[in-house]
Amino acid sequence: MTPSPEPRSHRKGLTRDLVVERTLEMIDEVGPDGLTIRGLAQRLGVEPMSIYAHIPSKAALLDAVVARVLAAMELPDPRLRWDQVLIDGFGAYRKALLKHPRAVPLVALRTPTGAQRLGLMEASLAALKRGGLKPERMVVAQVTLVAYVLGFVLQEAAGRELPTQAWLAETLRGAPADYPHVLEVAPVLARFSVDARFDTGLRLIVSALAVGDPAEEA
Repeated sequence: MTPSPEPRSHRKGLTRDLVVERTLEMIDEVGPDGLTIRGLAQRLGVEPMSIYAHIPSKAALLDAVVARVLAAMELPDPRLRWDQVLIDGFGAYRKALLKHPRAVPLVALRTPTGAQRLGLMEASLAALKRGGLKPERMVVAQVTLVAYVLGFVLQEAAGRELPTQAWLAETLRGAPADYPHVLEVAPVLARFSVDARFDTGLRLIVSALAVGDPAEEA
């Protein structure tokens, strides 16, 4: 008698790492909203319950995906100047996110976990302390830098770039005199690359951190 095939729920070779890898691949293709455990199981060639033998819940799976996305992030060299640590660190954060743009909303919504995400937080806080900031201002600076990167990348991932000269010309047609300053900078926007916009904005934030606390100076 020919032995019956091994049940799919016990398919050999299924590991936690493989589950996370295939989940990220699926999110890259269909986004977080398109992710289902049933669809993931079909991709893996197993029964849905087999996945839970490696990941306890969908929430835990999404946390693992965020950790996988950020695993590609290179932490800054702590020996650099404190401001350069911030520029390098949050620049690397953006690069890691852009490798998986459809996963960026997950990174924005999930609680910070994992060695890389906590590693960047530790490195940036250490740099801010070296820069002479007090704990309260360190927290505000950290939150601001994270929000800047996530907001910028979410815009990139959605394909919504800042206005170009052509867009402005079309949008403002018929009432250009009402927006003289917008029209003045339109040529700059047209030639200002996305990378340049990000880098300039990041440096503006970091340079402002070296200034004393306005609340204390008032």
